[in-house]
Amino acid sequence: MKTRIILGAILLIFLSIFVLQGSAIFNRDSVVTIYDGKNIILKKTYKIDTKTLLKTKILHKGSYKRLYDKLAEKDSNLLEQINKDLSKDVLALPKKYDKKPIDAKVKYLGNGKFIYQMEEIGYTINVDKVVKAIFYALDSDGKVQLAKDYITPEISKKHLEESTQKIAEFSTSFAGSSAQRKHNIALACKKIDGSIVQSLDEFSFNETVGPRTEKAGFKVAKIILSGEFVAGVGGGVCQVSSTLYNAWCLSGLKVLKSATHSLPVRYVSPGLDAMVASSSDLVLLNDSDSAVYIDAKCIGATVKFTLYGKPCGFVVKLKSEVLEILSTNQYVEEKIEITDWKEEEIFRIIRKPKDGLVSASYREFYDNDGNLIYKERLRKTVYLAQKGKIVYKYSINSQAS
Repeated sequence: MKTRIILGAILLIFLSIFVLQGSAIFNRDSVVTIYDGKNIILKKTYKIDTKTLLKTKILHKGSYKRLYDKLAEKDSNLLEQINKDLSKDVLALPKKYDKKPIDAKVKYLGNGKFIYQMEEIGYTINVDKVVKAIFYALDSDGKVQLAKDYITPEISKKHLEESTQKIAEFSTSFAGSSAQRKHNIALACKKIDGSIVQSLDEFSFNETVGPRTEKAGFKVAKIILSGEFVAGVGGGVCQVSSTLYNAWCLSGLKVLKSATHSLPVRYVSPGLDAMVASSSDLVLLNDSDSAVYIDAKCIGATVKFTLYGKPCGFVVKLKSEVLEILSTNQYVEEKIEITDWKEEEIFRIIRKPKDGLVSASYREFYDNDGNLIYKERLRKTVYLAQKGKIVYKYSINSQAS
């Protein structure tokens, strides 16, 4: 009896296949169309595997959606159940259509002007969602929309706009300087102007400006050497480095290396100068997470530095205070020849003594409401006193003769 039932069932199955193959409902050809928006990226006719077709018709009421839900429980290679070529075509989609995100870009044009290139969102093809959509679509017209997982770029145009704000500005006057000194200041500014210091990179004044030599275009002007103002090639360049130093401090960024002069200078407050020489450099660190853009200009008798980047979030102020005056009234005899002595003159003062001083300089960080949040001492500086210079009409040697 059981044998008859089994044989009957087998016969019924074969009769069903025969009937279905001869009917419209047993259609093995299925067109799968995949769209990316309105564009067709894949359109092919695939023959559905006979066993899968029969299983779908008999066990899942002709619904490929039901078949998918059942197969998904086993986590098998689902599309191979339908057609191996279809499976290969779908698995190849990421290689063909994945798009990497593109970060926004910025270009510095100088003079505080920037141009920006918009970011582009990327994506990866979500194969699992495409496979599911194909199974569901086989119950209707076989049309599927490409499923994507979108990737946001790390750097947006908005981020770059926020990271190219004016963060500091400082200027000093060189009115009254010689033509040679003015030339040196302008030349140094030209070499620095437009410099970009990337995040965590260092800026070296000496490397950027180069050696101060006549061959490099610098001229002879007054410099400070061993506590004296003397003639030297590149005089005036220290005013450029000092102006940049102040602007950098006002931005809240870090200074790695700097030195002060041996004498006070007139263009910045005590303790806020930055002396540079072949043996002394000004080294600045961009310790922010965005690039810093340096604008250096000579306008009239003013050297001006403007920095652009990401604001530190504070209002920064620089302070200088004199801790002690180093008084002097001493003179040294100057060895120069004077021919226009007046009859009543016994001596002539070439330069009066100048007091030295001890100063302290600070950087203060305020919030937007004007509350002092943090105070940082930058330096304690000792500036030497300068002895006066005097010339006597009759020296000991002349009297002896």
